[in-house]
Amino acid sequence: RVFYLVIVGVAVGSVLFGGTVAWFVTDWVWFTERGFGDVFQTVMGARAGLAAIVGCVIAAFLYANARVALRSEQGPVRIVLPPEVARSGLGILISRMPLQRPALAVSGFFGLIGGLMASAWWPEVLLAFQGGDFGYVDPILGYDAGFYVFLVPALSLFRGLCFGVVLLAALISVGLYFAREAIRVEFAEVRPGQYLIRGISV
Repeated sequence: RVFYLVIVGVAVGSVLFGGTVAWFVTDWVWFTERGFGDVFQTVMGARAGLAAIVGCVIAAFLYANARVALRSEQGPVRIVLPPEVARSGLGILISRMPLQRPALAVSGFFGLIGGLMASAWWPEVLLAFQGGDFGYVDPILGYDAGFYVFLVPALSLFRGLCFGVVLLAALISVGLYFAREAIRVEFAEVRPGQYLIRGISV
């Protein structure tokens, strides 16, 4: 059984990461043969740093927001299932599992996705840190032209990232509130519970 699991794991890993590994090896060989090994190291360092920093920040923010949604004075929060579902074997297993663990897993997953997406922004980030001035000042706002060429693209990406993360955190919180019955929908009437009101105020 272990052998088959290893085979399946290798096959799934090859499908998911085979293209990335091939791209990495090909670029590494090409840059090294052309004498641009330092350039390749700089690019990969920027990509890895962006992925790690952005991924950790996103995961921490999402999980902190989820913890606010799961705050309770009565111990661990669990999923509230309908009675007919809660009596089944799977329902019993799900109802006994605290929601903190799925929230942590979901936060880590989206942090990983966000970090991988942010790693593709290395040109904008490097230009924002390494770009200089053109010596031409905008007569209206008083900024050098280098601000618009080097810094504005990175700021635009950062703004979009923040908007997406906040929206995702809101969606996760709404899902958690529904799971713990802090929001109840009865006959097309939405009734907010006390934990929802408290979470929105935070």
